Amino acid sequence: MSSNSTADRKPMIKYKKAPDAPKRFKSAFIFYSTAKHKEIRERLGREKASTQKTTHIAKVVSQSWKELSPRDREKWLEMARADKARYEEEKANYSGTWRVATTLHPKHPDAPKKPMSAFLAFSNGKRKQVKEANPGLNSAGLSRTLADMWKNAPKDERQKYIDDEY
Repeated sequence: MSSNSTADRKPMIKYKKAPDAPKRFKSAFIFYSTAKHKEIRERLGREKASTQKTTHIAKVVSQSWKELSPRDREKWLEMARADKARYEEEKANYSGTWRVATTLHPKHPDAPKKPMSAFLAFSNGKRKQVKEANPGLNSAGLSRTLADMWKNAPKDERQKYIDDEY
């Protein structure tokens, strides 16, 4: 048998959490965040909130959590303690496996590859020329220069590579 045959390749085994295993407990901040996310979106304004990025909303939620008084925070901490107790109880009563194996079959070496992008074809064609013109350039600098050349290339030159892409 040749070394490229499918019988010689072993599937990779990766483990994931068992679907019926107890779900991990949530922190006080997670409880607070899920409850306040919509509320803060509304406070920012209906038209403004739809254009706001989720990361910005998360920062606002985080800031409001930091500014929360210990008395107000106690409600969320109590919810977290109750959830942790739920998890510990479910964990103690759970007798199944915690991890389930999933197999990932490696790609066949003769399988077709994705077509080369227009930019990659452009880069491969110009790389040697740019390297000769700038011998002190490292690979990151070379890639940066090629990217700038691609951005500034005339539309007809770029179109030639785009047409060859497919």
